Amino acid sequence: SKDGGCFRIEVSDDGTGFDTRERRRAGEDMGFGLFSIREQFRHYGGTLSIDSRRGIGTRVTLLLPFVDNASIKREDDQHD
Repeated sequence: SKDGGCFRIEVSDDGTGFDTRERRRAGEDMGFGLFSIREQFRHYGGTLSIDSRRGIGTRVTLLLPFVDNASIKREDDQHD
């Protein structure tokens, strides 16, 4: 969906969920796949957030700002 000046992608389930604070305290972060996605979105000014609760489920939200195609073309031309 559109959320202001961003694309919003939200994926959720009603599975077992998990406590994100406990995982961080235990030194467990997201798996490499989610870490990689978060870093790629960050590069383009976006965000990835995870909200999960035991017994309730998990929601992953991705926000990515709209990009002006003309500015991308100019950047590409400068790199040629």
